[in-house]
Amino acid sequence: MQQEEMNSQEEKSPMSADTNQAELPDAQAEVTDMLAKLEAEKSEAKNDYLRLMAEFDNYKKRSKKEKEEYFKYASSSVIMALLPIIDDFDLAVQASFTSENDTVSEGMLLIHKKMRSILESLGLKPIEAVGQPFDTELHDAIGQVPAPTEKEKGCVITELKKGYFLHDRVIRHAQVFVGV
Repeated sequence: MQQEEMNSQEEKSPMSADTNQAELPDAQAEVTDMLAKLEAEKSEAKNDYLRLMAEFDNYKKRSKKEKEEYFKYASSSVIMALLPIIDDFDLAVQASFTSENDTVSEGMLLIHKKMRSILESLGLKPIEAVGQPFDTELHDAIGQVPAPTEKEKGCVITELKKGYFLHDRVIRHAQVFVGV
């Protein structure tokens, strides 16, 4: 009986050893596959993270730029509302030089200079139009007039209303007559 048990154990042992040895390469292959999958997932997660960080960085830069532009041009609506008053004031200053009351003329000129300097500090600059070639980005052609010389054809001859820049943006086009 003991003999039979030993024989049965010997029969089981080689078989179980073969089974263990056969399972070992399969288990190693399975672990290797799992490691490869995990490495791929890790790489994908890292790429997703880097993309997300780049998108967030771009968002921060874009929002900062938008915020700066907002503050840069925040005064545009107020300045646009003041432009007709500025035009009238320019006409008054020009007309005051023809009047005989020099004190009023000097006072108007001082106020005009002060107002211009304040508006320039806010970024308002006039568009130089007379004598310049006509540019649709800067000028609105009101009409055409005969050019005094051949050289002035296609150039601005007369300015009806002054145009203005606010920083680097045109807020009002100059209304002009163009030479033909």
